[in-house]
Amino acid sequence: MDDKTSIPMRKLIHFARSYFLAAGIDISDVNEMLSKEHSSAATQFVQTGIDTVNHKAVSCAQLIQKWTILSQDFSVVGGKLGKCH
Repeated sequence: MDDKTSIPMRKLIHFARSYFLAAGIDISDVNEMLSKEHSSAATQFVQTGIDTVNHKAVSCAQLIQKWTILSQDFSVVGGKLGKCH
């Protein structure tokens, strides 16, 4: 997120980018992640991580069963979240 406006940014943070790079997936933003060129590899990489976490779950309630990569984060500024009054 932009520190001043709280607008979600499409750029991956360094931490996320380094994980993708280590897996041989050279992407720097969400648009690249969702592109035809990288979508399959990025999805499989994330699924592998989820499978690892799910394997360590102690109950079915802890399992990640469904997920998706969003083109934009949920935010108040983006209109996807509301403010409490």
